[in-house]
Amino acid sequence: MNPVYCKRFITVRVILDLLLFPFVLILSYSFKFKIGWLFQNWFNIQDVVIYESAQIEPYLSGILYLLIIWGVSFYYGGVYRYPSDIMPEVDEIVSIIKGVSLATFLVMALTFIISFMPGSRYVIFYMWFFGIILFSLGHYCIYHFQLYYYRLGKCVKKAIVVGEDEFAQDIIERMITVPSLGIKYYGTYSDKYPDTLHFTIQNKFKWLGKIEKLMTHLEGSKIDIVFVSQPLDESIKTLLIDYCSHANIELNFFSKEAFYYSNRLSVKEIDGVPFVSYHSLFEWRWTHYIKRVFDIVAAILGLLILLPLLMGIAVWIKCISPQGTSIYKQDRVGKDGQIFSFYKFRTMIPNAEEETGPIWVSEEQDDRCIKGGFFLRKYSLDELPQLVNVIKGDMSIVGPRPERPFFVAQLSEKIPYYNLRHKMKGGITGWAQINGRSALTRNPQHKAKYDLFYIKNWTIVWDIKIILKTILIVIKGENAY
Repeated sequence: MNPVYCKRFITVRVILDLLLFPFVLILSYSFKFKIGWLFQNWFNIQDVVIYESAQIEPYLSGILYLLIIWGVSFYYGGVYRYPSDIMPEVDEIVSIIKGVSLATFLVMALTFIISFMPGSRYVIFYMWFFGIILFSLGHYCIYHFQLYYYRLGKCVKKAIVVGEDEFAQDIIERMITVPSLGIKYYGTYSDKYPDTLHFTIQNKFKWLGKIEKLMTHLEGSKIDIVFVSQPLDESIKTLLIDYCSHANIELNFFSKEAFYYSNRLSVKEIDGVPFVSYHSLFEWRWTHYIKRVFDIVAAILGLLILLPLLMGIAVWIKCISPQGTSIYKQDRVGKDGQIFSFYKFRTMIPNAEEETGPIWVSEEQDDRCIKGGFFLRKYSLDELPQLVNVIKGDMSIVGPRPERPFFVAQLSEKIPYYNLRHKMKGGITGWAQINGRSALTRNPQHKAKYDLFYIKNWTIVWDIKIILKTILIVIKGENAY
């Protein structure tokens, strides 16, 4: 996003927070001390307590101290960092929760040291509660106001991509699917039109011509960023670097080695000698325990809530297709290459692969489904028994989708670094699933890149966002077969 507009929107957030905070304070005070008046006068309920002696003035007198504490807490909580990832609204809400919680802790601690406001623990708690709700709503509205500006193209940077390979398409996909980046995809220069396109960009890909026309078209254009994903002739590369330097255009060269080999890379120098530094590939340490606890809690809650639905589906399958079981087990490859039994509601006729052997599922194989089987697949209801796999420790809620040993053996020979997917437990859903779902079934190389990207950049917040996005996609029944 244009840094000038980015700063302006951050300023709008700061101003909104300054205006909202007095309201949060007054609302918290009223909810503790004056709620009884509301019940008496509006609902005619007399058996309530009204604190006549508790006045708002002592709280308002300390508002300057409170604003400083909350402002500092919001800053260090990351509330004013601009999010640019999938579902950035979730990132903002998480930052607000951290900022409000830090401010609440500091206020409670300082009331023991200095008396700048009455030390009502209920008022402080209500400030925490209402603060999270109101600030989240406010920032949510500002974010969608920003998206409106993005659509108008008033505060975005225009970008072109050089190259048509899968990595070039990855860059295009990010620009299209993550509007909070503030980068508008203008088009692509490549030696030829791509033979295949990622599912998410099939209707939005723009071919501007061959690379030899790049410099002619670039001069005089209003392009802000250039992404290069393929090797260039030295003459074109030199001209491009020189022109972008003088025209103040941001030039980026994509590194395939950096994608596969490292979790992070940085440019460093020693006594004036520059070099690229590749850091360790996966740094899980103790964080996998957080993921495991999250998985267990989510799986148990999911089973408890969905138990009637699970029983209904099992009975339906048995009635429709009594020859087979309602739930079938299948060998899948899990973490570190370990084989485990994968549970799923049966949606196909018994022995569906008896003649063909293991094959990829596609839209053309609907005749193998039992009655209602396609419906279960479309809304991913057939995957629900995998909650048991999560509790057993074979799988995670979010992670690379586990494949059958037959396919893993084939793909490991064809796709570089494919087995790095097994650095993490397989998931019921994952980053690949929300970026194409079944449309990626026949493009395992593209799917593997999504999985590696997820493994290298995992956070618990990202898991939550993937789960929320999965629910939205499943409800719509998108790209399923």
